[in-house]
Amino acid sequence: MFDAGDYMIYGSHGVCHVDEIGLSDVQGFDEARAYYTLSPMNSDMKIYTPVDTQVFIRPLVSGEEARTLIESMSSIEDGDYGQYCGNTKVLSAHYDRLIQRGSAERLLKLIKIIHRKHDEIASGGKKLNQTDRTYLRRAEEMVCDEFAIALDMSVDGVKRYMDDTVEASR
Repeated sequence: MFDAGDYMIYGSHGVCHVDEIGLSDVQGFDEARAYYTLSPMNSDMKIYTPVDTQVFIRPLVSGEEARTLIESMSSIEDGDYGQYCGNTKVLSAHYDRLIQRGSAERLLKLIKIIHRKHDEIASGGKKLNQTDRTYLRRAEEMVCDEFAIALDMSVDGVKRYMDDTVEASR
């Protein structure tokens, strides 16, 4: 269970701040059930979800875990995307699974998959399709938001740190 003031990863919403925990007075909610009131990092909306929700939630990685993941990015296996190339719906479902229940490492894997795909098709003068661009942007946002809090850096600082680390490992 999380405490008010904590941060968590909440499904595909990514980093959320736990504003409050308690019984809800919102009409239609179970009055005897405890709810988290969450504020997603990149949105003005509020999310009310039961403490015992079925939506995937997890704590953020620690600063040390974030550094270790960034330093090991070049060795993270990215897998094969070939089986999903011809069917946008299947590709979207695959990417959704990685994002919905994604550890930071799985999100980095998704980022690597799409970057490799980009590199391979760019040599033929092609661009990434909209599905790839959308999920790449979302995965990068989720990872950078999480690492920014874990490392006490700005999102831009995390991006620079990641780029510099990957570049130094080449």
